[in-house]
Amino acid sequence: MSPLCGFLMVNAAEIIRYSDSGWKDADITRFEKLVLEVFYPVIENFAPFANGNWDAACIKGMMSFAVFRNDRAMFDKAVNYYYKGEGNGRLTYYIINEAGQCQETGRDQGHTQFGLGCLAEACEVGYNQGLDMYGAENNRLLAGFEYTAKYNLGFDVPFQEWLDRTGKYHHLKIADQDRGRFRGVYEIVLAHYQNRKKMNPFYTKKVVEKIRPEGEPWTADHPGYGTLLFTLP
Repeated sequence: MSPLCGFLMVNAAEIIRYSDSGWKDADITRFEKLVLEVFYPVIENFAPFANGNWDAACIKGMMSFAVFRNDRAMFDKAVNYYYKGEGNGRLTYYIINEAGQCQETGRDQGHTQFGLGCLAEACEVGYNQGLDMYGAENNRLLAGFEYTAKYNLGFDVPFQEWLDRTGKYHHLKIADQDRGRFRGVYEIVLAHYQNRKKMNPFYTKKVVEKIRPEGEPWTADHPGYGTLLFTLP
């Protein structure tokens, strides 16, 4: 829960810190200490032993912790893992090919969307710090969203047998568990690729049109309310 609840709390704290809330310097320092000594130790080594959504959550959590603390070394550590990490949450280990199949596609669609959403949120943190993590590996993140959106809208997609980085998770066919149950993680991606980059994320847009407005986040794994947050010009 550290990278999930911690991510939400730190983003809220970032807003409060730079508003006229009257948050005292001493209290900000105490919160920074909480982040460093309570939240961060849980995720400092990521989760290379698990399915990729764990790693992806660690990446977004660590990036947000680093931004709040103005900790460049911590920030760079998380970004580097997104590109070159050893675990399933690395971009090219989670979205395993250019078609967009994901490491958890053969597990279930709920966890697949969860992992993708965490990577998208990490990319958004990076974007706000001047990085284009969205565009990495020829927009591999978008490929993952398009593939997953297409399948969950009821269309067929290609699938290749896959053994994950740990050697524990071996999937022979695509999973239909949770198929068509959409998480609130699509608006953030549509806003970037369609509005900022002027691309055509066709199936992602179809999902957004189907579920809009994105409401409260299921189990609080994500910030939620994507229509409110990401549709203004």
